Amino acid sequence: MKTNYTAKGLGIAVFAFTVIASTAMFTGCQFSTANIPQAVMATDVNPETFEPIETTESYKKYTQVLHCAVQLANAPSATNVKAVWQWTDPETGDIVPMDSTDIDMESDGWVDFTYGAPPTGFRYGEYTVKIYLNGSHDQDVNFTIDPTYEQGPLSEIVMATRVNDARFPLDPGFVLPTGLQKVYCIAYKRATTEPVILEARWFQQLESGMADIAAAEVSVEEQSWIEFSLTLTNPLPLGQYAVEIYADGELFDTIDFAVADQPM
Repeated sequence: MKTNYTAKGLGIAVFAFTVIASTAMFTGCQFSTANIPQAVMATDVNPETFEPIETTESYKKYTQVLHCAVQLANAPSATNVKAVWQWTDPETGDIVPMDSTDIDMESDGWVDFTYGAPPTGFRYGEYTVKIYLNGSHDQDVNFTIDPTYEQGPLSEIVMATRVNDARFPLDPGFVLPTGLQKVYCIAYKRATTEPVILEARWFQQLESGMADIAAAEVSVEEQSWIEFSLTLTNPLPLGQYAVEIYADGELFDTIDFAVADQPM
């Protein structure tokens, strides 16, 4: 019989708790046949089996949750699996501890070790999840957080249905549900020595062409998330839309998004 578990990270420098764990005690000999055939990063996992749906080695800064999916095989009761999350500071090369989670497994199966985004999103750079089996280091799983834009004043632009107090995008994506009376276009600005004037121009795709909806601009110097939002009296209709983002008067990028018939 296979049993599946999930273990969740709570945040930087905070030890996570086990969501589902076995209370069985191992009473046999000290030798264990348990092994880990594979451990991978994923964008999502099957909610019932915790198997990875789509593996990846790279995430965006606005990623909401990181998944490290670990497969356990030939496992007796109370087999301990542990994940230690680390980030490598690109400026100093120092390894920065992030979080640690462990869980006791009853039998074979997948473990979904998760790590939720900090309030301002994940830092760019290289990460490692060190996997331990019954206290012994088994393998490393490496991944990166990479910018969408390598050059220019902005490193990210994404649509969202909500933001937190730091303007970090929540529920990001480029297909938005119906029923929204406020839509967010969120950009992450790099640190610059001089203020940058950012402008967002909103458009709706009609049969006759692109129709202007609204425009707004802001001058920003510090490194931060920048919020451009569109507030409507009535929910945004189904259809295709675009937001043109300008930096100091020059078009930086055009972000296409859609409002589709998928209730909130």
